[in-house]
Amino acid sequence: MNHLQADVLVVGAGLAGLSMMRALEGLGLVIAIVDDHAIAVQSFDGLAHMDTKPCKVSAISCENQQWLDDLGVWQALPKGSFQPYTRMQVWDAHSTGRVLFDAPTHAKTDTLGWIVANQALMNALINTASATESVHRFTETRVATIETITEASSCRHRVYLESGQIITTSLLIGADGVQSTVRKHCGFKTRQWSYDHQALVATIAVEHPHQKASYQWFTKHGPLAFLPLPSDETHYYCSIVWSVSPDFAESFLEKTSSLKRQTLAQASAWQLGEILHTSAFACVDLKQCHAVDYVKPGVALVADAAHTIHPLAGQGINLGLRDIAELAQVLRQAGMKANMTVHEAVLQRYQRARKTDNIAMMLGIEGIKRLFDTQTMPAKLARALGMGAVNRLDGLKKTMVNYATGGK
Repeated sequence: MNHLQADVLVVGAGLAGLSMMRALEGLGLVIAIVDDHAIAVQSFDGLAHMDTKPCKVSAISCENQQWLDDLGVWQALPKGSFQPYTRMQVWDAHSTGRVLFDAPTHAKTDTLGWIVANQALMNALINTASATESVHRFTETRVATIETITEASSCRHRVYLESGQIITTSLLIGADGVQSTVRKHCGFKTRQWSYDHQALVATIAVEHPHQKASYQWFTKHGPLAFLPLPSDETHYYCSIVWSVSPDFAESFLEKTSSLKRQTLAQASAWQLGEILHTSAFACVDLKQCHAVDYVKPGVALVADAAHTIHPLAGQGINLGLRDIAELAQVLRQAGMKANMTVHEAVLQRYQRARKTDNIAMMLGIEGIKRLFDTQTMPAKLARALGMGAVNRLDGLKKTMVNYATGGK
């Protein structure tokens, strides 16, 4: 039975886990990463291909795009795997409320953000990883149990994998998503609830050019987003996310392809014309989950293992990447090196830096969701007046864009 002594063990090799591994490279650490899938480059046929499944994408902020560029990851993305967006338009379908954000006017950069294919980003993280004997990958296996080893001045964890491998680590990082095994085994408490909504996700072809704009409508069924994808002179594509009730999702998925396209065109007020084609639709349950603490002695949670939020603002992966960048920076500043115990006070610095930011974003998104869920006449009037006022205040919009894009 093999036994590895590691400085850091990252559980989860999705976008968060691979980003965490990449962020810790160069510190001279023995790093282990575990996932129940193979860590290997997968084929990527482009963002706009129409097949049996929608292409999964993420909205990446300018701050996180720069961070990925600094890691050498962004440059490895293939052409056609990402699309910058320079404008964002938001409508309240129940009133005259409308807000327009425009990069040249309201941002410090020429873009508001980037829509990136998840698989292409995964491939880039894998392709640019250092080929070194100090990084150990354990794939197609799961964590069976975790043992805490408390010593006089340190706390380590011994992780037993289903494959029989044993890994003892000074720092255990849970980057294994909303159903985090690390979070459960290490006894982290959470606050969570269901939104009683599901996200309908698909790739669509539209009649008119998206003009590098992101569109969002607060419809009577829930928020609907059209995210721009790479297009050519004759074919225009978007990724859509529609947060709806389970009953509406069920009835929508039972519609014919033609009726699905008509429903989407109507919900989007034909802003991009007719919906010409759609991929198959994915349907995802939406839940809120937030760990009461992100750290314990010798263990830290990042990204969805620590917090999940409603997708209406597209900030889930951005908050996760901010977690990862902050934790890596804190460990560097603490001078972490091989065979070094990570003091809990160091991990608490990471928690203080990230928890406030994450909670503020979560509360803001929750407030927006509840405001637009209310359909009384006073609420509609308040939204119309409020959105109209915001749309006229360029200074306020600059502040909002600066925060959303990662500005300090």
